Amino acid sequence: MSRYAVLATILCLTSISTAQDKKAEDVAKKNTAPDGYIESLPGGIPTDAQEPEDRTAKTAGFGWYNNCGVNIPTTLNGTNGTTKISVYARDVSWWFARGGRKIRNVQGDGGAGGSGWRFPNAHKFGVVIYQGNSYWNVNSTSSSSPTVINLPSNTLPVTVWVNDTNGNYSDNAGAVDIYLRKDN
Repeated sequence: MSRYAVLATILCLTSISTAQDKKAEDVAKKNTAPDGYIESLPGGIPTDAQEPEDRTAKTAGFGWYNNCGVNIPTTLNGTNGTTKISVYARDVSWWFARGGRKIRNVQGDGGAGGSGWRFPNAHKFGVVIYQGNSYWNVNSTSSSSPTVINLPSNTLPVTVWVNDTNGNYSDNAGAVDIYLRKDN
């Protein structure tokens, strides 16, 4: 096979691989809260990214935010300065009422919360990323197909929390691990 045929084959395979990667992305739908609503939420506990123990996540450039709380928000340090992130959650393990049912799915119950929920239209008991006045569901549990989020601001940090009914966060227990990569 000629050198040009080999190059053409490599280019073709690269294009197919890139197209498949793009299909695997889960581009998150942006939700917007009423003015001042998210700013009124309690301040998040700041946490720094660690180097992931998972080699695949490490190779893909993800930072690991270990044990993000479910009864208070967690501010992910080092996330300001970007307008696009890829994110996924692992080790989802929390209760929305002590002694109640355990949530193990990043999407919680999957259905959309209504007006009585902290993040209306986000998954009930799901993991939520927010910045400024916007919030998104985290739908992925894998570095190979992360949830891609286009952020509205590059000056504010990203915060993570779970979606629960208003006024009912104090009885939550457990944590979730967040893996986040700044894509620009």
